Amino acid sequence: MRAPTSMQCAIDECGAMRILFAAIISGFTKIFLRRKGDFYRIAGKQAALIDAAFTTTVKGFEECVIKGPLFPEKVAQKISDDTGYEIAIMDINDIGGSWVIGHSKNISPKILEDIMRDNPQGQGDELTPICIVRAENYEKY
Repeated sequence: MRAPTSMQCAIDECGAMRILFAAIISGFTKIFLRRKGDFYRIAGKQAALIDAAFTTTVKGFEECVIKGPLFPEKVAQKISDDTGYEIAIMDINDIGGSWVIGHSKNISPKILEDIMRDNPQGQGDELTPICIVRAENYEKY
């Protein structure tokens, strides 16, 4: 967590003891094992999904912290049931690639993560929170 507001959201989402434990252990593993990412592995999915205020270029949202969805699997399946289309909810960015955090039953997370790894939707002020991936995109897999 790089911003105090993001850290507070992580504490709210995951609990102070879990965040403290994650910070201590990840500090040791970063220094002694030269390993990154342990904070989020220990703190959990909800902490990893928090987007800090300074990551946006959209006017009016520079000081907002965005939390991840609470029930992405259930939401994806409900949308799929309601629409008849397969659905995935993803966290995609320019620094860490792509991550399927919820999906309906006939989705392959690995295929979607591979397709979206280079973040074709953009990271700046594109404001493209919805992307449609058609079946043709799966042919090479």
